[in-house]
Amino acid sequence: MIATQHALQVWCNVANITMTEVGDTQRNVGDFRFAFSSAVSDAGKWVWGWCSFPDSNASAADIWIAPAYDKFGGWSVYDYNFEHLMHEIGHGLGLKHPGNYNADGSGSDGPYLPANLDSTTYTIMSYNLSKYDFWDTSLQKYILVPHQTPMVYDIQAIQYLYGANNNYHTGNDTYIFDPSKPFYMSIWDAGGIDTIDVSDFKTNCTIDLTPGHYSSLLYNNQGTGSDGTGAYLYDGIDNLGIAFGAIIENVTAGSGNDTIIGNSANNIINGGAGNDTIYGGTGIDTIVFNGKEANYTITLFGTGFSTKDNVGSDGSDTVLNAAILQFTDHTLTFARTPDVNLLESYRFYKAAFDRTPDYGGLGYWYNNINHGAAVTSVANSFIGSDEFKKMYGDNPSDSTFVTELYQHAFGRTPDQNGYDFWVNDLKVETRAQVLTHFSESAEIIAKVAGIIANGIIYEAYAA
Repeated sequence: MIATQHALQVWCNVANITMTEVGDTQRNVGDFRFAFSSAVSDAGKWVWGWCSFPDSNASAADIWIAPAYDKFGGWSVYDYNFEHLMHEIGHGLGLKHPGNYNADGSGSDGPYLPANLDSTTYTIMSYNLSKYDFWDTSLQKYILVPHQTPMVYDIQAIQYLYGANNNYHTGNDTYIFDPSKPFYMSIWDAGGIDTIDVSDFKTNCTIDLTPGHYSSLLYNNQGTGSDGTGAYLYDGIDNLGIAFGAIIENVTAGSGNDTIIGNSANNIINGGAGNDTIYGGTGIDTIVFNGKEANYTITLFGTGFSTKDNVGSDGSDTVLNAAILQFTDHTLTFARTPDVNLLESYRFYKAAFDRTPDYGGLGYWYNNINHGAAVTSVANSFIGSDEFKKMYGDNPSDSTFVTELYQHAFGRTPDQNGYDFWVNDLKVETRAQVLTHFSESAEIIAKVAGIIANGIIYEAYAA
């Protein structure tokens, strides 16, 4: 009884369906009735049960089960009986087999799924089984790995027929997976800020947050399976689906060399230990690192950046299409295509100090310009800084100012014409204006072009 109630509920979880238990009389019957019947056994020893499609007849959607299966395994979500219950209920709700087959040997009406998708991996209405053999080290035998929920195409089909259950899992849910408990399941989640947590896994997992796609939480298995061929040896490939229309925002990965793929939300992704590859989606994604920023080497390349943890266990990660790097002490922003204000802020450091900006300082001046500060005001602050005075002197003459500016900005001594021009210009313009001219000069722009070709990283300033 409990298994039946649960199997009905898993369909209600994903679709706009409500099940109510009622008494059964000769005149009033429920839409579903469940019973054991020897007639099912007579149809063949491998026939678990049967169910007709819904219609107006009293017997429609009644589910008959071969009595032998009552004693064959249990009825929890970890048992095949439960998966078969979900399968038969699917028929009673109007779902057919995805291929041209039925239990009695007859054919099923089309349309059909392509052969490569006609599998219980994608729909529990299929007769083609996913890999199911898993070696249980405590029992010292192979156990079967059933499906605990309807799968991605089941959910899509049932929601097409009945609509989606938009009240299911609307809070901030965390889906935690256990490397000691093999599974197949799909997630339908109607709202909230949600997380997939595979932090206990040590294998090289693939976590794909794209709705309608599958993740592979890999399991270490052994042997050749119950049939001796290894054909059905469970490995965790495509064991976790995310339903179409379901948005999972965040990932906490394990210690393997994982591959993580974002979606349209603003994902927060913690790759954990190992050498991970992370593909951001179309949102503003945050990559979480488990150490201080100074412990990492960050390298920019054409489509993203790589990080190397020089102290801890985060490993060497490759990140594409993500905007924010969150360390335990600092949060940095990666601008793949810097805007005008960020470029101006960056070039002041190269012109005045001939160095790469520190992340915090660059973010500070970028914020100032974004909020209306004139570039000459920023230049004046650079000139008044201790760093500038140390390099140029406390009160340099115009001659010294121009000579040092050429040296730091362009890496050379001034040509005579240039020297004469800027020394004379200082009679009518301020040093801040001259520094701004140098910062915006074609020579400086060309000098930094190669350095920032792959983007700029800065620490956003919080006022």
